[in-house]
Amino acid sequence: PEKTQEFGLQSMSYLQSLLPIGSAVYVLFKGKDKYRRDLAVLFDSLGRNINATMVETGNAWYYGDFDKLLDPVMETYQENAKKSKLGLWAGSGDPLPPKIFRKRSKQKRSGTRQPK
Repeated sequence: PEKTQEFGLQSMSYLQSLLPIGSAVYVLFKGKDKYRRDLAVLFDSLGRNINATMVETGNAWYYGDFDKLLDPVMETYQENAKKSKLGLWAGSGDPLPPKIFRKRSKQKRSGTRQPK
């Protein structure tokens, strides 16, 4: 989630607990998305996949759209987190995907009408 989105600060806090300031981080670059942003997998000094940990605990979304290899394990982690109502999936309704949250926030700032 985005920082200003529901569960955003909790997610950020959890990530900081996994990777405290000064932690060694290993980055496996996977390429760029359509917006030319880097796509990567992060590992801690013990070799733990931080991306997978975040998704598995319900602290991050898995976007198959951005994963050219479509990692079935990540999809399973997300489905299990949903079923177990972990993290961002713990609320009563369906959480809003960050890309939709950003779009709606941009529409509110610009004063354009939101589709229903």
